[in-house]
Amino acid sequence: MLFAPGAPREEYFEQVAEKARRGGQEFADFLVRHDSYFVEEEPDGTARG
Repeated sequence: MLFAPGAPREEYFEQVAEKARRGGQEFADFLVRHDSYFVEEEPDGTARG
Protein backbone atom coordinates (compact mmCIF):
# COMPACT_ATOMS: atom_id res chain seq x y z
CA MET A 1 0.00 0.00 0.00
CA LEU A 2 1.32 3.41 -0.93
CA PHE A 3 1.09 6.02 1.79
CA ALA A 4 0.94 9.41 0.12
CA PRO A 5 -0.97 12.63 0.78
CA GLY A 6 -4.62 12.13 0.04
CA ALA A 7 -7.93 11.56 1.73
CA PRO A 8 -7.92 11.04 5.51
CA ARG A 9 -7.70 7.30 6.25
CA GLU A 10 -7.80 7.19 10.07
CA GLU A 11 -11.41 5.99 10.23
CA TYR A 12 -10.64 3.19 7.77
CA PHE A 13 -7.70 1.82 9.74
CA GLU A 14 -9.45 2.22 13.09
CA GLN A 15 -12.61 0.37 12.01
CA VAL A 16 -11.75 -2.06 9.19
CA ALA A 17 -11.18 -5.13 11.42
CA GLU A 18 -14.40 -4.61 13.37
CA LYS A 19 -16.46 -4.03 10.22
CA ALA A 20 -14.93 -7.12 8.55
CA ARG A 21 -15.92 -9.29 11.55
CA ARG A 22 -19.50 -8.04 11.30
CA GLY A 23 -19.59 -8.51 7.53
CA GLY A 24 -22.80 -8.06 5.58
CA GLN A 25 -24.14 -4.86 4.08
CA GLU A 26 -22.57 -2.68 6.77
CA PHE A 27 -19.09 -3.90 5.74
CA ALA A 28 -19.90 -3.53 2.03
CA ASP A 29 -21.04 0.07 2.59
CA PHE A 30 -17.91 0.77 4.64
CA LEU A 31 -15.67 -0.46 1.81
CA VAL A 32 -17.47 1.65 -0.78
CA ARG A 33 -17.32 4.72 1.48
CA HIS A 34 -13.55 4.28 1.69
CA ASP A 35 -13.01 3.41 -1.99
CA SER A 36 -11.79 -0.04 -0.94
CA TYR A 37 -13.84 -2.71 -2.59
CA PHE A 38 -12.40 -5.87 -4.07
CA VAL A 39 -13.38 -7.53 -7.32
CA GLU A 40 -14.02 -11.23 -6.92
CA GLU A 41 -13.50 -13.64 -9.76
CA GLU A 42 -16.31 -15.99 -10.77
CA PRO A 43 -15.56 -19.67 -11.44
CA ASP A 44 -15.78 -18.97 -15.20
CA GLY A 45 -13.03 -16.32 -14.91
CA THR A 46 -15.23 -13.24 -15.25
CA ALA A 47 -14.96 -10.41 -12.71
CA ARG A 48 -17.66 -9.75 -10.15
CA GLY A 49 -17.61 -6.67 -7.99
